[in-house]
Amino acid sequence: MTSENKKKAITSLLVVVITLVGLVISATYAYYGADTSNSFGTKTMTAGAETTGSVALNGTSATINLNLTNANMRKASSDITYWGVTSGDPVTTQNVVTIGSTSVSGSKTYNCSYSGSVTASGTNNMYTAFQSMSGKSANQIVLKINNSTYDFNTANLFPISISGTLNGLTSSTVKNITAEFYLVNKSNLNQTDLAGTDISINISVTNFSCEIAHEKDYSNYLADVAVAGEPYEPLNNFNMMFEKTQIKEIEFLDTVNVPTDGTTNAEDCSNNHNGSIMVSLVHSSTPGYYKLYIGQDGGVIAQPDSSSYFSNFDNLTTITGMEYFDTSLVTNMGNMFYGNSSLTSLDVSHFNTSNVIDGLYGMFGNCSSLTTLNLSSFDTSNVMYMSGMFAGCSSLTSLDLSSFNTLNVVDTSEMFSGCSSLTNLNVSSFNTLNVEDMHLMFSGCSSLTNLNVSSFNTSNVENMNSMFSGCSSLTTLNVSNFNTSNVTDMWSMFSGCSSLTSLNISNFNTANVTNMNSMFYDDESLTTINLSSFNTSNVENMSEMFGYCSQLTTLNLSNFNTSNVTNMTGMFEYCSDLTTIYVSNNFDTSNVVDLATDNSMFEECTSLVGGAGTTYSGFYPPRSSGEYARIDNPPGARGYFTLAS
Repeated sequence: MTSENKKKAITSLLVVVITLVGLVISATYAYYGADTSNSFGTKTMTAGAETTGSVALNGTSATINLNLTNANMRKASSDITYWGVTSGDPVTTQNVVTIGSTSVSGSKTYNCSYSGSVTASGTNNMYTAFQSMSGKSANQIVLKINNSTYDFNTANLFPISISGTLNGLTSSTVKNITAEFYLVNKSNLNQTDLAGTDISINISVTNFSCEIAHEKDYSNYLADVAVAGEPYEPLNNFNMMFEKTQIKEIEFLDTVNVPTDGTTNAEDCSNNHNGSIMVSLVHSSTPGYYKLYIGQDGGVIAQPDSSSYFSNFDNLTTITGMEYFDTSLVTNMGNMFYGNSSLTSLDVSHFNTSNVIDGLYGMFGNCSSLTTLNLSSFDTSNVMYMSGMFAGCSSLTSLDLSSFNTLNVVDTSEMFSGCSSLTNLNVSSFNTLNVEDMHLMFSGCSSLTNLNVSSFNTSNVENMNSMFSGCSSLTTLNVSNFNTSNVTDMWSMFSGCSSLTSLNISNFNTANVTNMNSMFYDDESLTTINLSSFNTSNVENMSEMFGYCSQLTTLNLSNFNTSNVTNMTGMFEYCSDLTTIYVSNNFDTSNVVDLATDNSMFEECTSLVGGAGTTYSGFYPPRSSGEYARIDNPPGARGYFTLAS
């Protein structure tokens, strides 16, 4: 990739606040700010301070007085009068007050920003004065800070917030913050109306900071610090051997001057081996562990393939300085933090993911101690793979994915699998048009009480294996819009949804499905289920399909064609309230393996009665045997099925 110039903030902000109480620039002037001797002065950056990259004003607050009793009134035209102005149209440079100015020494360039507020006081409140007049207009009051005009209405004049930037600050360039304040009359104000109004405007700059502006060389980026793999595998770049399990902390720095403590020397970890990125290990505050520092001037540039980069640091508790980790080159973040089970917090709010294509698969997988994640900055418009992205994040209580663009995603399998503390998850904005694999997508989300997937486009999905398995707190689930025409695997799709009382799958097209193993297993609250749309002609496995559906009383399987099924082990086991199973002559068990010796197919189906009265008791072979998987026709062919009319 060709190098490109980008700027990066280097340092934390140093804020200096000084309030100058009662400072009035001039009460005798009709205009404000003519007495420039009362400006804040200049703060010069010293060579020593330059290493921190911080610049602050010497003062950050001043008061401007506008005395309308003695104000000069000048007609610039037939209908406009400027109050607080003595010459110019409307304002000349003499009406500008310098709130603060700053300069730096050395060769570096700084970009600065400020914020603050404006308040007012006086013998008469300005709002009161305006209330007595007709034809008021918000633009009659003009406030400019560094040429930015702040609009406010007469109902709520003050306080107002201000902010701005002073970029390109060098040793030869002084930047000022200036303010202008005046009134404009549009033929509805006169001096009598405003007589006795004495307004003091207080402008406070409460935050002023500067950052070194760096020109980045994107040809230098981070090489491998740790091999991808298991925790016991060693770190590279060090003469001594350190295992991942020994790392307690990682910190990114905006300088190559990484700390050392004599354990090892700082080592080059740049892809070009030119010393542009340095790493070091120092003893952690936790005995027996180490802290890993990674530093580069202007911030650490991540390598394009950052998959598994920080995976399996079992004892890693904190990663800091993430604002200095530049991910703008990264195309693959798969498994990036996978398996960091001790990590309690992670700031990825600065991540640039606009070039990520290969995927975010497994990125936070098994980070089981993470409780929150801020993903609002993520640009996922090019991402194809999100499988297992949050799998095993069992402590996450909420996730805001409203910014996610999933149009190009083809795989969301296991995306939220094992997120057992999530109580609500909004995926209504997901565009799933191109998704092909959704297996285990919400599996094990046992605390979810609400899940809206009604907008999902599943027309290209082939795998729904265990998609909602273990969602034991869901009481409703709307999948009525699902297009399942391409799905081949529905194994355990709804298993363990133990709070669902009903499920509308009457629209399901199952013509291509081959596996329905445990599809409704342990859905113990289901009282009814409509399977009238099911085409089972290609299904090979129905083992435990309805196992432990203990509140089902009737099953209508009259449309089932089971001629290709080879496994029905435990198909109806522990359906203790089930009394009737309707079938047709297409319920064919001729290819089922070990049917005669399978004693679990009807195990504990104690309420079951065949169409001719055969009950669950007193017959040989054992009453739970698969031999009863036939239409009841005693005495020679007793069974538990009832022929559908």
